[in-house]
Amino acid sequence: MQTNPIGVSALAGEQGALKSASAAGAQEVSSDMFLKLLVTQLKNQDPLSPADNTAFVAQLAQFSSLEGINNLNDNFTGVTESMNSLNNFGTANLIGRNVTVKGDSFNYRGTPASLGYELNNSADTVTLTVFNSSGRVVSTDTAKNVSPGSHVFSWDGLDSDGNQLPQGDYDFTVTAGDGKGNDVPLDTYISGLVEGVDFFGDTAKINIDGAMFPASDIKEIF
Repeated sequence: MQTNPIGVSALAGEQGALKSASAAGAQEVSSDMFLKLLVTQLKNQDPLSPADNTAFVAQLAQFSSLEGINNLNDNFTGVTESMNSLNNFGTANLIGRNVTVKGDSFNYRGTPASLGYELNNSADTVTLTVFNSSGRVVSTDTAKNVSPGSHVFSWDGLDSDGNQLPQGDYDFTVTAGDGKGNDVPLDTYISGLVEGVDFFGDTAKINIDGAMFPASDIKEIF
């Protein structure tokens, strides 16, 4: 006995749709799709040579696994969104607190700015250079025989000649050497008051004295 060629084409089409959906993940494989495939198989099988029950069980297991993965993905998405909301609320609590954050930009507002750096090893010479918004060097300070660890330099807004500089945006760099011509690895930090929090974008950002920094770069809260 021959099966219906049209039915075979329909079966092939249903199987192809299921394989395409599971392989590419471009569409959601629902229980309705699986049941439709099952009914199509039963309608078009040869009664004298029915389909192996094992194949149906295998297909059911495959569908159940795929549906379970889709459900897990949905659950994880919900958990991630909840965690992000909690993190945002936690970051908002930083408003009004003083923090130290990794960075090399700051906003001078007429009061001394706390510019920090952390040395991995001792340094024979450490040089801190401040630049204005145009990139011009306005101040340079040098320290000798600096030990490893965290150090803070308070910049009072004066240039190298002792002239008071205007308020605004500035940058700074810190370089260190061990006396043998080798650079000493270091990180730079700034400290200041958190005035606001920005939740736009992929990561929360904090406003420290008018400059924006990723909340993930916070080193210390005090």
